[in-house]
Amino acid sequence: MEQKLFFPRQYIQGAGLFKKIPEIMGKYGNIPMALVAYPFYETIQEIMQQNEQGITEFFTGECTYAEIERVYKIAKQQKITVFAGIGGGKALDCAKVVADRLGIPVVIVPTIASTDAPCTGNAVIYNEDGVVAAFIKQKEHPAVVMVDTEIIAAAPARFLVAGMGDALSTGYEANSCVLKGAKTYHGGKLTETGLALARLASEIILKYGIQAKEDCIQGLVTTALEKVIEANILLSGLGFESCNIAAAHSIHNGLTLLSQTKPYQHGEKVAFGVQVGLHLNNANKEELDKVYNFCQAVGLPITLKEIGLENVTMEELQLVAADVCKENSFIYNEPVEISPEKVLEAIFAADKMGKSWIK
Repeated sequence: MEQKLFFPRQYIQGAGLFKKIPEIMGKYGNIPMALVAYPFYETIQEIMQQNEQGITEFFTGECTYAEIERVYKIAKQQKITVFAGIGGGKALDCAKVVADRLGIPVVIVPTIASTDAPCTGNAVIYNEDGVVAAFIKQKEHPAVVMVDTEIIAAAPARFLVAGMGDALSTGYEANSCVLKGAKTYHGGKLTETGLALARLASEIILKYGIQAKEDCIQGLVTTALEKVIEANILLSGLGFESCNIAAAHSIHNGLTLLSQTKPYQHGEKVAFGVQVGLHLNNANKEELDKVYNFCQAVGLPITLKEIGLENVTMEELQLVAADVCKENSFIYNEPVEISPEKVLEAIFAADKMGKSWIK
């Protein structure tokens, strides 16, 4: 079995990179188009116009097949040669799919550090109700990932914290994949490099996350914040694709079936999934305490109530558990027996410990 690693061609992180977007895009094509999420549309439009090039298109807010088709038609009609996605994970995923369909390079510019989507060759597609509908792999990874640390520091700290939840899961899920002997996300055998990156993502989050949140609240670009941004976006993305995902992301996907969870960030639901995964694997008290302590300290959910499910019914949770255990689910990358009953038991255990931790 082959060993595989997947990377964007370039990763650039620093202050003031927004102004360099046209310059970077110009290295990959002469007819650029940027798909931009609110509230950066006017800023990017002005930057693009100052450089006398490019089309700026507004992202509607959800990465659906309809939105992808809409943007694709515009880009194809304008004969775009290089594409950019600017915004949160959904805008970036939409840009990646459109560029992939066109067969042109894509420049990814996250405005929040809430997921590892920027560095991956993968996109999550949602339906109109915000439920995960599909995962689409791209033929090529992003040509460039540009992370302006000043923009990230100016965003609400909740987004950074959500990204910590996503990155926290990377090492735990990779460890499960190793124990199970699972293939990587793209197929093939796990590498020591990929595993080291995945574990490092989680380690940095646990070590620097609390300080990084405080710095972000103050709008300060500090060493702690820079490390966490790197872990949220780069290390988590490389680690996940070079290893795989397991319980945490499977729980997230199942939770999207419940409309009550829609207001909550991807990484917030993934963080609760990390806790469920630990209970599923009968983790020791030291490991559980470490994760619960961290999540509570930074404001990540540790109970069902904190993801909108205070009054959730047994029928709803059974629906979630059934979805988590559907055929080809990533939950089967866990090295333990999997069944809807086992998943439900772990969900209740995670919620029970969270409630006791809060008290």
